[in-house]
Amino acid sequence: MAENLASQLQGGGADFVLFSTMTCPFCSAAKKALKQHGWSWKEHDVNISRTRGLYSRVVAQTGHRTVPVVFDMRGDEPTFIGGSGELNSLLKRESGHTSPGRSLFGFLFRANT
Repeated sequence: MAENLASQLQGGGADFVLFSTMTCPFCSAAKKALKQHGWSWKEHDVNISRTRGLYSRVVAQTGHRTVPVVFDMRGDEPTFIGGSGELNSLLKRESGHTSPGRSLFGFLFRANT
C-alpha cells in the first residue's frame, strides 16, 4: 500500500478500516453490517471541508470517489474492498448467505432435500 495512506491503514487490531462521513447513509449501513457480523473497524472521517487532503489520497490510491471506502485488514496486507455494496457481498459470501438454500428460491432446494 502506498506510503500516503499507510498511517491511516494502521488498523490497531481492527478487522476493517473505513473512510466515511458522518452523514452518509451507506457508511451507516456498512458499520451496521460489520456490527451484525461481529467484526471490528476503525473509522476515518473524510469530510471534504475538513480533511480534503485525506479524501484526495484515498481517491488517488483506490479510484473510489464515494464513501464509504472499505479496507479489509484481516490479511497480511490491507485489501481494498470497495464501498458498502462490495462489503455486503463479501460478508454474505463469508457467512454463507449466498448458498442456494438461502436465496429467493431457496424453498425449491429445501423441498428436494
